[in-house]
Amino acid sequence: MRATEKMICPVCGGRIGIEDGVMYCRGGERRHTFDVAASGYVNLNPPGKGKNAHTGDDKSMISARARFLDKGYYSRISERIGNVISAYAENAGSDDLFIVDCACGEGYHTCNVLKTVAENGKRPYAAAFDASKYGADRGAKRALRLGLTEAFFAAANIFSLPLEDGCADFVLSIFAPIAWDETARILKDDGSLIVASSGERHLFELRQALYDEPREASGIVRPSAGFVPVSEETLSYKTTVSGNEAVNDLFFMTPFCYKTSKRDTEKLSAIDELEVTVEVKISVFSKKCRKEVTE
Repeated sequence: MRATEKMICPVCGGRIGIEDGVMYCRGGERRHTFDVAASGYVNLNPPGKGKNAHTGDDKSMISARARFLDKGYYSRISERIGNVISAYAENAGSDDLFIVDCACGEGYHTCNVLKTVAENGKRPYAAAFDASKYGADRGAKRALRLGLTEAFFAAANIFSLPLEDGCADFVLSIFAPIAWDETARILKDDGSLIVASSGERHLFELRQALYDEPREASGIVRPSAGFVPVSEETLSYKTTVSGNEAVNDLFFMTPFCYKTSKRDTEKLSAIDELEVTVEVKISVFSKKCRKEVTE
């Protein structure tokens, strides 16, 4: 798998190899080893946290995300990101593309982006990382089921990635924290960071159902020093979330679930169908100025 050729040991920084279901580092007298699960994912969380159930989303939250996303409500988001990547790659004359997905969750968007880029005639391969071992495991199983052999999933800290310097063509941050410094380290000099963030009206109807005084999202992504804004577009559409389970799954995959009172959360029990606005800002940042691509 090409992605593992770009990886380094999270403990000592040595080169990585895989043999007989074990990932190991080649450097130093002592080889650090990491077991490859049956699904293909590897737990590369820092020592002492590998078995911590509170590292990243728990199993129930990952399952909720997977159930919701499998229904296709958000498929347009990662399809659009895949098309943006393909357009930039076409402009640069590149076909072999190493894509890194930071905070990939259960891997739905990672797989959808890879599939879209491949359908556009490119040769993508990806490494996807999430703090949750349950997310990485679910992502690896999804890739296996879809036949995406060039997708590698690992549980890891996105602020200290087990990747060599300057290896990535594209880094993705989809509804996730942005590790600006680490992204700058792993991106090629002409690489791009693609950020999908909430637009002002994103899921506003869900906010209305929960809160007496709902507020719009800020919709602002301020780049760190060293990054240059290249382009920004807004993807907006309406979709109807059907079934109370799906409505609750949507709630539990948003930041709302961390800050909503029990009284307000209970309002969802009476909702069996909810039309919501999906509004996503797709922003492209580069480590150096590059001509904007239009399709």
